[in-house]
Amino acid sequence: MNNILLELQTEELPSSFLLKANETLKDTAKAFLKEKNVESNEDIKIFTTPRRIGILIENLPDSNKKEEILVIGPPYEACYKDGLPTKALEAFLKKNNASLDEAFKYEKQGGIYIAIKKQVGGISIEELFKEFPDFVIKSLTYKKMMRWDNSSMRFPRPIRGIALILNDKPIYPYKNTSRGHRFLSNEFVIENAKSYEELLKKHFVIPTFKERRDIILDLVLSKAKELNITPDYEEELIDEITNLVEYPYLVIGEFEKEFLSLPDVVIKTVLAHHQKFITTKKDSITNIFFGISNIEDKKGYIKDGYQKVVKARLRDAVFFYNEDLKRPFDFFVEELKGIMFHHKLGTMFDKTKRHVALGEYLSLAFNTKKEILLKACKLSLFDIATNMVKEFDELQGYMGMIYAKAKNEDEELSKALLEQYMPDKIEGVPSTKTGALLGIIVKSDNIVSLIGAGEIPKGTSDAYGIKRNIYGVIKTVLEQDIDIDLEGLFQKVYELLENKAKLLSYEEILKHVKNLFRTRLNTYFEEYPYDIVRAVLEVEDPLRVKTIKSKVELLSSNRDIVENIAKVYKRIRKILPKDFTPKDIKEGLFENHLEEELYKISKETKDKELSKELLDYINDNKKIVDEFFDKILVMAENMDVRNNRLSLLYNIYKSLKRIADFEHIVIKEA
Repeated sequence: MNNILLELQTEELPSSFLLKANETLKDTAKAFLKEKNVESNEDIKIFTTPRRIGILIENLPDSNKKEEILVIGPPYEACYKDGLPTKALEAFLKKNNASLDEAFKYEKQGGIYIAIKKQVGGISIEELFKEFPDFVIKSLTYKKMMRWDNSSMRFPRPIRGIALILNDKPIYPYKNTSRGHRFLSNEFVIENAKSYEELLKKHFVIPTFKERRDIILDLVLSKAKELNITPDYEEELIDEITNLVEYPYLVIGEFEKEFLSLPDVVIKTVLAHHQKFITTKKDSITNIFFGISNIEDKKGYIKDGYQKVVKARLRDAVFFYNEDLKRPFDFFVEELKGIMFHHKLGTMFDKTKRHVALGEYLSLAFNTKKEILLKACKLSLFDIATNMVKEFDELQGYMGMIYAKAKNEDEELSKALLEQYMPDKIEGVPSTKTGALLGIIVKSDNIVSLIGAGEIPKGTSDAYGIKRNIYGVIKTVLEQDIDIDLEGLFQKVYELLENKAKLLSYEEILKHVKNLFRTRLNTYFEEYPYDIVRAVLEVEDPLRVKTIKSKVELLSSNRDIVENIAKVYKRIRKILPKDFTPKDIKEGLFENHLEEELYKISKETKDKELSKELLDYINDNKKIVDEFFDKILVMAENMDVRNNRLSLLYNIYKSLKRIADFEHIVIKEA
């Protein structure tokens, strides 16, 4: 059995790219094996560090599978003329490297063709895997790719070497050398594909993401326990740190306690988001932090460097914080006039004015503290203009809340300035009515105005986060149980927009908005049966999110009944002529008591709102519909009787379709 190793040696790769590569590379290797028809136990190991990507595939056969395949050529009559082979036949044989003696007649679906049997496979693993590096490189995509020489190769960072090794020898034209740690090692020979991981460790590289991550966490948690403090970190930060080093060492730093007067979120943002350090707490945040270095800090120089940069950044933060507190909120609101929201939509100040007008509009429909809501709308974006947020933009929303608290504003107002960003930018759901309404106002303005400006999300491209905003509106409305007319709110946003000549029409905007809502609702309800969600979304306005939720929940909890109704629905739909126009029901044309009972069902279900009682009623009367089909000739010769019976069925069909399009319901086989 054979072992193959591929290593791409690169310049420092982005952490986000490495995270994705770590998840997808095994599938990439499997896809290559499948394409090349190589039998494998899928013994695949993935290695990712900031300066390399490696794939080790173990226990491979000597060659891919040999098999005989049937190759069908042109129609037989096109292959001979006057008993001699035509150019079509000669071309087919040449393409498949076959002789005339190997060709034979083959019948397929009533036609007669020329065909050959061809032996394929048996290609050596060494020959097959010469294409492996290109296959892997092309499979690894990233938001920003680059070129670094005259070749057409593109990758997130320059590739400085490729090693491709079969057992203990390189596969030409690739090499069998690698480089260890940037500072602690040099170039070395990979003696054997299987020894790659251990060789790297000898050269101060921990090649697997998981092992490096485990080492970092062990270092941090052990030292924290020793110091009787608790590390305070997000999992994403540990992932990022893991992808910044090849051989982790712990560095313990401290900053001056005077900086603890800053809000905790500011300190954590400065250290974690900007410097990739791990903060610690003991009841509250402490002045001790952990850094992870790529080399051991034997003389303390790294610690000194870490502490100097933290001190400088925290000193800046103190200055910004104190300067911001000297200014009244109105100063920052005025400053929004100089910050552009979108070139077709004006400034952040213009956007703020729309928020206030939308607050006035919603305050009429909701029993809320109007004064607080309107002030929250006015201050919704003020912190964008503060020194702190200009320097640390991750603090948008947090600083609005912090400054409002510092100036003794109402607690609900303070919370709302942060909660407006939930749940799309900040995790969680609003705890206040004002926060929920402010979030809906801000997001609704984003959705309508940006789509109006032509910033429509396409595929995964969504520069303005419109899909996140839509999901945020859906989640807030449903989880806060807010009964809101979204279409009316969106129309109000459009009315408030200026320079409409530069924007899409409201009809176009609404069409895009509804399509995006439908897509995001599918995501929101992904824990429910997909066929029920689709059946409901086919008939419901996607902006009626509360109605959709109640329908999806009720139908999902009554699956057996839904499937019974779907059987009736599909049976009726099949017999109704295309584009059938119903007539007024004439009881005088009834010839059987089943028609009378069906008429009663149609009247009982017409225009009724969905409820458990309605579902039970339809389910209980399913047998009448079945009996009607079994005993009554719907397509009677008398056209008046026929149309009367079809109209009866059509009315029931329309009543059912008001609930959901049951055509999409998957009926389990008995």
